[in-house]
This record gives sequence, structure tokens and C-alpha cells, in this order.
Amino acid sequence: RKGFGHQASGMVLLVEDNPDLRDTIRAMLTNLGHSVVEATSVVEARQLIAGLPEIALILCDLKLEGVETGVDLAENMDASGPPFIFMTSLPEPDELHQKALRLGPVLPKPFNQCKLKEVMQNGYSE
Repeated sequence: RKGFGHQASGMVLLVEDNPDLRDTIRAMLTNLGHSVVEATSVVEARQLIAGLPEIALILCDLKLEGVETGVDLAENMDASGPPFIFMTSLPEPDELHQKALRLGPVLPKPFNQCKLKEVMQNGYSE
């Protein structure tokens, strides 16, 4: 996978099934200068990834609509695909949270725009 040092702008695929959270996070991303495309499930996310090669980053919740998780989406991505940042309110000892940590940075919810920017730039939070 490509590393971080994420560019200041670019298209972000936001994969989040909660509409209120999706609206809030979309606003944070647009405030940071990104264009945003949205999906609520792994199936929808895969369709967008296949059709939009300009996606520069995937910001993905762990628990989504349907049976597949954010981890399933990341594990089935091409290695040359865009970097992933996971988001979750699951506690760190949770098995899904642990699987995600092996694949990329995990941003604990709730988070603010400052924390989001930090993880997007560094791939981790200080």
C-alpha cells in the first residue's frame, strides 16, 4: 500500500453507514480541502473504487451495512490501492479493532477535525 504524507487535497472515499456521522465527517473532509464520495456498505464502496481511480484515500468505518466489515474491504483491495484509515467506536481489545490495526491506522470515534487531519497526514495520531 501507498504510505501516508497524504496530500492536502484529493478525493476521499468515506465509508460510513450512520447518516449523521457521515454528514459530520464529510464536512470535516471538505473543510480540509478534499472532495468526498460516500458509501454505506462494502458492496457500494467496491463499486466506487472500481469506477473512480482518482480516489486518494479511503476513510472507512469498521461496522457497516451488510455482513462485510471495513476489514473485509481492506483485505480484498489491490496492494497498489489507496491507503486506508479505519474509524470505530469499538474498544481496542475488540477482535475487529485488532484486525484493523494490523491493516492500517484506526481513528477512535468520536474525533474532531484536528485529529482527522493529523491521522491523514501521518498515518497515526500523536
